[in-house]
Parts: sequence; C-alpha cells; structure tokens
Amino acid sequence: MSTALTPDLKSFVREEVASGRYADEAEVIRDAVRRLAELREAIEAGKSDALRAALAPGLADITAGRFASGGVMEAAARAAAE
Repeated sequence: MSTALTPDLKSFVREEVASGRYADEAEVIRDAVRRLAELREAIEAGKSDALRAALAPGLADITAGRFASGGVMEAAARAAAE
C-alpha cells in the first residue's frame, strides 16, 4: 500500500518520529489508522446505545399491550398471521 500525505501531515509524522514516540513513520501511520478504527467503533456503539434507549419506552408499551389498534401494529399482526 502506498500513501500520499500533504506536506503538513508529512511534517507531523516526521516530528512524531523525531520526538521518540514512534520508531519509524510506518508506526505513526499504523497507530493513526488503529485509533481511527477504534473511534469509528466507539461512535457506532454509541449510536446503537442511543437507538436502544430511544426505542425502550415504545418497546415497553408494546410488551405491556399498550398500543393503538389499527395502524402498524395491526398490519404487522395480520401479515404475521398470513
């Protein structure tokens, strides 16, 4: 794999190596990509948690039998019975 970086990013990568935090430029890139992947996973997990939290009250109502007749629920029940 070949990667082209802007001059500013090249400079940043070189500074990270020069600081001694990384052994070489490839290590800087690997760490950056790994951190990006972790960030994306955390964001997706957060979205899932937020969706579950938003749906919880409605799901509790359905489980307790509190929903209006007709509409989506009745249509779903009819479709399931067919």
